[in-house]
Amino acid sequence: MTKDNPNECFDYLAMLAHEFRTPLNVISSTAQIVTHSQELGKLEGEKLTEYMESIRRYCNRLTLLTNNMIDVASCDNGIFRLACENLDVEEFINTLVENTTVYKIKYNVKLKVKINLKFKHMICDFIKLERILLNLLTNAVKFNCKKSKIITLSVYDNADDEVIFSMKDNGIGIPQEMITLITDKFVRVGDFSTRNTEGCGLGLAIVDMFIKTLKGKLTINSELGKGSEFTITLPRYQKTPSTANEARGFYQPLMSTIDIEFSNI
Repeated sequence: MTKDNPNECFDYLAMLAHEFRTPLNVISSTAQIVTHSQELGKLEGEKLTEYMESIRRYCNRLTLLTNNMIDVASCDNGIFRLACENLDVEEFINTLVENTTVYKIKYNVKLKVKINLKFKHMICDFIKLERILLNLLTNAVKFNCKKSKIITLSVYDNADDEVIFSMKDNGIGIPQEMITLITDKFVRVGDFSTRNTEGCGLGLAIVDMFIKTLKGKLTINSELGKGSEFTITLPRYQKTPSTANEARGFYQPLMSTIDIEFSNI
């Protein structure tokens, strides 16, 4: 976003305004329907549940957008802190995947998990890693027009004491000229006015920022019309000013976090 290009600035603001306006309109109109139906005494329990679910989903979308903007600002200003833990990576992945089951069914996703670790434990900020993987997973679902969405999550380690996470899909793919730009803030595949998916282009920028904060690297391979693969390479042991917690042997994701991340599909 530069002073030399006011039109670009306007596009960013229009994009953000649209992302806020759509959920607010849905929440407002749904609340009006509920109130009117209650006044007429015609609000059935099943219908109320449907209305409340719609409000909850769009509240989650607003939360996601707000969180993303705060995270970008925090990373840009160098005030992002890590909270590292020593956890079992295999258990972390299996638990995270298990807790996305309702969304895999809803969006007809076949998620294959391949884990090949010589050493299972890792010192990392697993909350950040969770956000990274959920963002890549929701993108793999969102940018896929096929009836059967096939996604493969592979996790393995190497001789350099690094842990690699790979998310591969059979979605729409990314044009070659966009691959080096796709992790920039507010960058989307396609034009803002013609897009048919939600989001303002902050998700992959945050993924890239989080990975760099974790001293890792992101590699993207994609073929238009065939799918994409995002590969994250992280050091097994985070060397940060904060002290890693002792291994607690379990990981429990917050369902609210998963719901918030999937609200953008």
